[in-house]
Amino acid sequence: MSSQNSGGNPNGAKVISIETTPPKLDQLKEMVNNPSEIDGATIELGIPPFLLNLGLAVATDLSFLNIGLGKAVYVPRQVTDRDGGRKSQYKLCKGETTQAGVYFSESGMMLRFVTRVTGDTKNAKTGDIFMEQYRTREGRLIYEGTGVLQITDERKGIGQYELAQTNTPQYAVAAQPSVKVWIIWSAILIEVE
Repeated sequence: MSSQNSGGNPNGAKVISIETTPPKLDQLKEMVNNPSEIDGATIELGIPPFLLNLGLAVATDLSFLNIGLGKAVYVPRQVTDRDGGRKSQYKLCKGETTQAGVYFSESGMMLRFVTRVTGDTKNAKTGDIFMEQYRTREGRLIYEGTGVLQITDERKGIGQYELAQTNTPQYAVAAQPSVKVWIIWSAILIEVE
């Protein structure tokens, strides 16, 4: 399959599908002889655990990607300094990326990455450009879009942007614009229809 989809391809479910056994299962079995070794082994294999907050999960619709995906669940990675957590998107430095959460559909999952593209202030401000990328577990780029942040409530860390697809080679083609709203310094993500 080429690096780009031919526009409206309904095979997105297949592209983001995950195997019935994890890709590094055999390596992990070789390295682990008791439960206390699991964490270190996954870190050594480059598959460290994420601290996901299931209590902040939201229903979402991925049909804007135009690849045959519909209803999904978005689970954010916890904003925290603890291992497995992440930095608030508002606190990213110019050029810094965070793995912000995971989209789960009935057929698979995509990892959501957020990068601050512009802005030299300590905290993001209205007018800063951000980029989102959705990738498979193996790293294949499914979608990339950018948007200009508009902070609507600085005191509560609420802001939004409308993502527009970039020209970078990616699986999704002709994705529709999508408004993403960050709530409580990006701990929660909702979408506006």
